[in-house]
Amino acid sequence: MRNVGALLFGVSILLLGAGLFQTFLSLRMAYERFGQLTIGLILAAYFAGFMAGSMLSGRVVRRVGYIRAFAIFSALLSSSVLFQALVVDPVAWTGLRACGGFAIAGLFLVTESWLNHRSDEATRGQVLALYVMIEQVATGLGQYLIDLLPTGGTGSFILTAGLFVLALIPVAATNAEAPLPAAHSTLSIGQLFRMTPLGVLGSLFAGLINAAFAGLAPIYAQGIGLSTPRISVFMSVTILGALLFQLPVGRLSDRFDRRSVLLVVIISVTAVSGVLSAAEGFGLWSLLALALVFGGVSQVIYPVTAAHANDYVAEEDRVAAAGALLFAYGIGATVGPLLGAALMEWLGPAGLFVYCTITSAALAGVVALRMARRSARPSYLQTPFQLVSNSTPAAAELDPRTHPRKTPAP
Repeated sequence: MRNVGALLFGVSILLLGAGLFQTFLSLRMAYERFGQLTIGLILAAYFAGFMAGSMLSGRVVRRVGYIRAFAIFSALLSSSVLFQALVVDPVAWTGLRACGGFAIAGLFLVTESWLNHRSDEATRGQVLALYVMIEQVATGLGQYLIDLLPTGGTGSFILTAGLFVLALIPVAATNAEAPLPAAHSTLSIGQLFRMTPLGVLGSLFAGLINAAFAGLAPIYAQGIGLSTPRISVFMSVTILGALLFQLPVGRLSDRFDRRSVLLVVIISVTAVSGVLSAAEGFGLWSLLALALVFGGVSQVIYPVTAAHANDYVAEEDRVAAAGALLFAYGIGATVGPLLGAALMEWLGPAGLFVYCTITSAALAGVVALRMARRSARPSYLQTPFQLVSNSTPAAAELDPRTHPRKTPAP
């Protein structure tokens, strides 16, 4: 904690603002009476910008260093939020959200690479687990800041931008600048697909489901009559589910064929989505219980898929594989909000979970097909499950499986 405490504190403030703004912006777009397809396009622009940032922001880091890069991305992110308060226009918001996605990808890249540098072989796995937990807890707590200010005003824009600027202080106050990450092998998405088709397709479908839900769930909740405070609880409960489910399901995937575990998880997503698509008449507690389970099972698809992919990838290629998996996830995350919004335009709020039902059922079919075509990998040959972040490939640096074990000299 002496090495990484200030950085983790800074990123927790950043994620607090990100959690607030993601849900608030969806509610604000509904308040401004943007059409569902327009909302889907703005949400998709964010993930397109995020993909571009994951691939290109490393050049900024190499040119100016970690601290200056963090300051640049923080300024770009804060400005994009403030300009959205100034210009309420769908076209402008599409471009600004793409800029915001690019900036936050850069901030994650700096954070994750720096955490890797500050940890060692003995602590790397603990740092990764702590980082992922902070991601989820801070994002969940950010939901409750939505209640502080009215949806129709500029207060939430200003609060979010202020949090993004505050996140810079712990990073800028440090007196050490981390060196650049070491170079790793490259691995294209096509090469990875030949090694593990399910790894790539599972990541793609995880992006299709999770990005659509994250962006459109507040509009769904509002559409079925939940007040703003209850929408905050609804969204935070799904994040709590992700926090509770990941490690238990991951440990099960270490003991059994990962694909079997993944298939059970995906069937659960399909079943819960089907129930939620008809949940307008449910009581609040029933709705929250379903949201908890949905958040838990949907958010575990990507970590189990990544673990399955790592079972077939050489140790020196795992960081590159993480980049290819996140690229597949990003493609899904860009397309998912558009498809989900189209079904909500057609079917109303229930269209979101009709979309999740159809998408997860298709993924279940993919998993079943792969299980029929490829025999199970023995559990003793599987790499241990590790919590993963679906932010940037730099997070893979923290995974102890990506670092060759050092044997002591005689």
